[in-house]
Amino acid sequence: VDVAPVVPCGNCCAIVPQDMNYVLERFGKYHGVLDAGFHCLGLDCCGLVFQLRGVSNRVVEHKISVPARMSVRQEGGLFVKVNIVVQLSVIQDAIQDAVYRFSETGAQVESIVTSQVQSLLQRGVARSKLPEHIQAKLNQELHWAGYKADKVLCSSIVYASREVADADNEIAKERNRVKYEKEVAEAAKVNVVKGAEANADAAHLAGQGIARQRRAIVDGFRESLDLTGSEAGDMERITELLMISQYFETLRDIAGTHKADVVWLPSNAVAAPVQQELPSPKELPPRQKQPTDW
Repeated sequence: VDVAPVVPCGNCCAIVPQDMNYVLERFGKYHGVLDAGFHCLGLDCCGLVFQLRGVSNRVVEHKISVPARMSVRQEGGLFVKVNIVVQLSVIQDAIQDAVYRFSETGAQVESIVTSQVQSLLQRGVARSKLPEHIQAKLNQELHWAGYKADKVLCSSIVYASREVADADNEIAKERNRVKYEKEVAEAAKVNVVKGAEANADAAHLAGQGIARQRRAIVDGFRESLDLTGSEAGDMERITELLMISQYFETLRDIAGTHKADVVWLPSNAVAAPVQQELPSPKELPPRQKQPTDW
């Protein structure tokens, strides 16, 4: 950018803003770079001796919209519009190149980005890798001109057709639904497996508890027999006592529920005559439903 003289008579002095760098020319030839501040250049007549050109040292943002076609193999050759944001700045050690190399930096950046995006999408490069490739290409092409790409962002990729965009959204929705169903099925599977393992462990521990209970009962019976003077190891009497204890435990469990009916029968000698007098199961009156305690 050409800089107007500070004073009407010429460029005898220059005031450089903080966000700018001036290139000083003497009789049209490059003479040096002026940093921010006040500079006294010398005698000048109507700008014939000294001329000034300015370049901004800010990070300049370029927004570029690139029409492109996706890979035929991966995306079916769909037409899309890719929105790219390029943040460009001047290399401080190459201000002379930034002033004299390009006349239209924005046009050069747009042409490089457009070519690169179309080439990458045709080759089927992943969308997340586009900014990385574009930034590398810009730094390679613009470094000799005194510019560098600080950051490249792919803000959006828009389908050229609304019907294609809707179809792609439906595909993504179904893909997420299938993934959700798989996760739910895996969670249900884990619950079933863990429940079965818990039941198996509970049954195993219950069996161990019953075994220890029976062992304690047998030991108690053996100690009782020892105290009464019976012969140690009288397993027949111990077995009879164990069977009796089991019998009463069974009766206790039956009496503890409302869903069981108990029919008492005499010994085997009179079992047959009594059974003849008992009504058949079909003739028994219906059982009264017990009230539920809430």
